Amino acid sequence: MLLQRLVLLARYATLSLSLLLTGCITLGSAPGEPTRHFTLHALSESRATPAESSTQGLTIGVGPIDLPSYLERPQIVTMRQQSEYELSSSAQWGEPLSENVKRVLAANLRELLATDRVVLFPWRRAIPVDLQVVADIQRFDAGPDDQARLVVNWSILDAKGQLLEMQQRRYQEQVGDINEPAAVVAALSRLLAGLSRDFADAILRAGT
Repeated sequence: MLLQRLVLLARYATLSLSLLLTGCITLGSAPGEPTRHFTLHALSESRATPAESSTQGLTIGVGPIDLPSYLERPQIVTMRQQSEYELSSSAQWGEPLSENVKRVLAANLRELLATDRVVLFPWRRAIPVDLQVVADIQRFDAGPDDQARLVVNWSILDAKGQLLEMQQRRYQEQVGDINEPAAVVAALSRLLAGLSRDFADAILRAGT
C-alpha cells in the first residue's frame, strides 16, 4: 500500500513539474513578429504607354509561366550569397507566386497593348488564342547587393503552337533596402514590367 502511494506521488510530481515547465516556456516566450503578406503589382495606367497596336481583334494567351522550385513557396526568398537563399520568417506571398506573376504579366499586356483580349493559361478550348506568350523563369529574386534580377527564356507562339520568336533575357532593378520586403516586391514588380514591355514589342512584331 505504501509503495503504491509512493508511485502515485512520484507520478503526480513528475506531471506537475512537466506542466509547470510548459507553462514557464509558454509565458516566457516572446511573441513572434506578425506575418506580412505581399503581391506583385501591375503597371498603372499612368505609367503604361499603350502602343498603336496591330493586334486589335487578336486574343493573347499568357502562359504557361514556369518558376524554379525554390521560389514555389509561401515565403519571400532573397539571395544571401551565391547558391545560398534565405526564406523570410515574416514576409509571405498573398497567393502562389506563379499565379501572381502570370496575372501581373497579363494585366501589363492589357495596358501596353490597349486590349482586353488577354487570357490566362489554362484557357477553355472554346477560346481561340491567336498568339501565346510562354516563359521559363530561371531566376527571380533580390540579392545582398541590393539588386533584384530576373533571368528568363521566353517564346511567342502562333495559334497552331508554332514558334514565332524566342529570347533569353536578363533584367536588373535596384531594390533600395534588401531588408524591407515592400522594397523587394516593388523591385520585382518593375522587373516584370520590363519583361512585359518586351512581350508587347514581340507581340506587335508577330501581329504585323
